[in-house]
Amino acid sequence: MTRGMGQGTTDHPDPPQHQPATNKDVTATLGDDATFAPSKIRWETTNFDGTTPLISWLTAHPADCHVLFSNNKKRHNMTISTDHSSGRIKADIHLVIAKHIFEDNPVYGAQYAVAGNQPKFGHAVANQLT
Repeated sequence: MTRGMGQGTTDHPDPPQHQPATNKDVTATLGDDATFAPSKIRWETTNFDGTTPLISWLTAHPADCHVLFSNNKKRHNMTISTDHSSGRIKADIHLVIAKHIFEDNPVYGAQYAVAGNQPKFGHAVANQLT
């Protein structure tokens, strides 16, 4: 900034000019949202009921319930079920349940279809169960 002698003038830099959008500036679509987080899922809304299919899955898969909710993972109680669980560990079962709930869902299906988001949907199921 310079000021002339007694003239009261000031030199300013030119204001920033609007830059045209580039591919980097394009907002991600619902299906490829890289910032998707499990906390963005709303389990009970007018457009989405995630709790009912979750409860239905748990009711129909008692062996999964044993893995998810039992304190004793080593001894499988045969009186509960003779079926095998959908996974060996909780995280595997969460992924199977997430697929059941979200794969064909009109609200979250496009986001679920992105392979990188599928583990996030598994985390969402885990969060809902705790």
